Amino acid sequence: MPGMKYNEKMFNRQIGRNAQLYAQAVSEIETPEARYPYLRILISVIEQARPEWIQVPQKEQLFTHLINEMTESSIDASEIARVIQVRDAERQFVQDAVAGKIKPRPQAQGAQKPVEQKEDEQPAAEEKAAAAEEAASGDEAKPASEEASA
Repeated sequence: MPGMKYNEKMFNRQIGRNAQLYAQAVSEIETPEARYPYLRILISVIEQARPEWIQVPQKEQLFTHLINEMTESSIDASEIARVIQVRDAERQFVQDAVAGKIKPRPQAQGAQKPVEQKEDEQPAAEEKAAAAEEAASGDEAKPASEEASA
């Protein structure tokens, strides 16, 4: 069985032909908003193939250059750079949260506080649960309200 034939040579063996074909398909999407989630996936695939590029200072330039070569410069470089910046900011936020560097946000002034129940008010679900528990226990004891009326 002969292998698949492609019109063009694989651009980068480390990234792979599937990533190259995916990048070309992403570049055909009309708007940056529609392209955004697919571009995030493409950047993630490249990061997995090139883990040494994750922490380099010129990361945006490396990724932009690679994606533009795979797509023949059909995606704007600033669009690629923005997606990388957002992903890195999200990643840093998660790392800070795991490390305990992020404190919970204080509640906004206009935000509503949870409504506190009065002690004498018991939700219907709790009443039903208590009644079911009494019935299951088999005790013949009457609730306080029934004893008072008897």
